[in-house]
Amino acid sequence: MSDHRPADVHFAVLGSLEVRAGGARIRLGGPISERVLATLLLDPGRVMPIGRLVEAAWDDEPPATAAHQVRKAVADLRQRIPDGGRLIVTEGAGYRVAVAPERLDLSLFALRLRQARAALDAGRPLDVARELRAALDLWRGPVLSGSGGTAIASASAVLEERRLTAVEQLIEIRLALGESGELVGDLRELIAAHPLREAPRGQLMLALYRSGRQAEALAEFGRVRELLVEELGIDPGPRLTRLYEAILRDSPELAPPEPPAPPRPATPWAGPAPVTGTPGWPKAAPGSMAGAGAPAEPAAGGPVADAETATGTGPEAPAKPGPGFPGGPWAGGGDTDSAAIAGAPWAEGRASSVVGPDRIPESRYLPHPHIGSRDRNRG
Repeated sequence: MSDHRPADVHFAVLGSLEVRAGGARIRLGGPISERVLATLLLDPGRVMPIGRLVEAAWDDEPPATAAHQVRKAVADLRQRIPDGGRLIVTEGAGYRVAVAPERLDLSLFALRLRQARAALDAGRPLDVARELRAALDLWRGPVLSGSGGTAIASASAVLEERRLTAVEQLIEIRLALGESGELVGDLRELIAAHPLREAPRGQLMLALYRSGRQAEALAEFGRVRELLVEELGIDPGPRLTRLYEAILRDSPELAPPEPPAPPRPATPWAGPAPVTGTPGWPKAAPGSMAGAGAPAEPAAGGPVADAETATGTGPEAPAKPGPGFPGGPWAGGGDTDSAAIAGAPWAEGRASSVVGPDRIPESRYLPHPHIGSRDRNRG
């Protein structure tokens, strides 16, 4: 049996293409090699035909020797990257990269989003926010810094849409957790970069309203309506319009969520612990802080005690979200094709998000998508 251990090589495509071994950046050669490697890394584990790699490297005007140059670039990459022969695998008339998920930022991004979805489904909003922040922290800019040619630019646009959707999801979770004025600056910056997206506009309106700035919230709707009419000849969507009407009438549905119930108090100290190893007692010494570093989720059901509680089957399963987190099933559910792009959460009357290869549908924590829900339920 071989005792070969993979080289400590890490790949980053969410920004400029970087390959690092032992912390040192590896020079990859010219732009053809970079585009070939980036194309393989954008779809890890999948065989990429030579023709696709040629298209990614030269767009619509490849030279007669393009296929040969791609093979030469692959051979050069295998020489430059430690253990490159194992990382870039030949299969049939194409190549694929065999890279562990923890060594590729794109795979880590998708993993964090899956974990955010699982936390959302389990009713752990703080964990959702933590996972989304970790996913967004992986981004350093557009794929290949926007210099990758038409094919890579198309993939970069898909990934950028997922990043923006994750940003919007994080803001909605923060709104549901009671933040408001703290979000105004970030939302204005997001809107300046993407003025036609309705989701950030609605989030800004809600944040302003909850900060006691009703007039500014109403004025924001007027600005986006004017922009949409001027640029696209359309009015704001029904969700944004319902939010405007709710702000206008000072609807109680827009009130900030109630704070989550505090964690269940710890059991009072009953004197020195029994001898280490006694059943039912931790091995920590009396008065120690063992386990104190673990984050406590402020949920009404108290801390998770065992596997049954964690899965919602035990006697102490977490309570359902309280008044601050309106209920509601996931919209859409399931996975989607990795190339699919969902509309903004305010579009078409529901919050639909495609982030990484997985869909994070409408959040059960978000108060504003449920504006007018009574009217919808009557139908």
